[in-house]
Amino acid sequence: MKKILIVTALIIALLAVEVVIIKTAANYEPMVEVIYAKTKIQKNTLITEDMLIRKKINFSLVHSQAIKQEGDLIGKTAIVDIEANEMLLQSKVGQYVPMEDIELSNKDNRLFAIEFKPDQVNGWWVKVGQHVDIMCVPANLKDIKQINISGKVKEEQNTDSEKEMQQQEQVNQSKSNYGIIKLENIRIAAIIDEGGRLLANEQRTSVPKIISFELQPGQDELLAWAKGNTRIEISTRTSSED
Repeated sequence: MKKILIVTALIIALLAVEVVIIKTAANYEPMVEVIYAKTKIQKNTLITEDMLIRKKINFSLVHSQAIKQEGDLIGKTAIVDIEANEMLLQSKVGQYVPMEDIELSNKDNRLFAIEFKPDQVNGWWVKVGQHVDIMCVPANLKDIKQINISGKVKEEQNTDSEKEMQQQEQVNQSKSNYGIIKLENIRIAAIIDEGGRLLANEQRTSVPKIISFELQPGQDELLAWAKGNTRIEISTRTSSED
């Protein structure tokens, strides 16, 4: 009888241990190392090792796009702002693309960018390196008295100075009978899409948004004034004229 009681007690104890083990196993969750932002990473910032930190978290808290190796991040760029102590996700980083330079045909010239609608620029039937005419159309001709070469509006102008007379003559030559100010034979230095990327002529897959023109000093001042005071249109030239 005593042996039976001892065996029964052992069985009960073993069952109790088994229940504890099973319960513990059921609540067990493995820890996983993932990469977090050590500091805030601004959009378009190139990611370096000192911006990253490893953290161990419960498996259930790991996002499906979480990055587990620093090597998968270093050299890439943040495509959105990433806050400090935020888990790094594949959807928030991208390949680093170096900013392309816009080439000038004359190092003393200036780059000047304008955003256009398709109907202002011949349906975007233009290309980099092409030469076009830029026409600045006043909204109200009565508001335009005299315009000097820098693009400033003047009510009165002293033409005693030979330099001022020459400047006014240059503008008068560019003004049509309709009051349109025209800059002729202006080179398109770059065509840019909505994401700020340069669009090559042979790779025009994105919708153009902005044209960057190569201008001589003084022409940039005129266009800066024209952007706020006129409607700007582009008259295209044929390839043989470029």
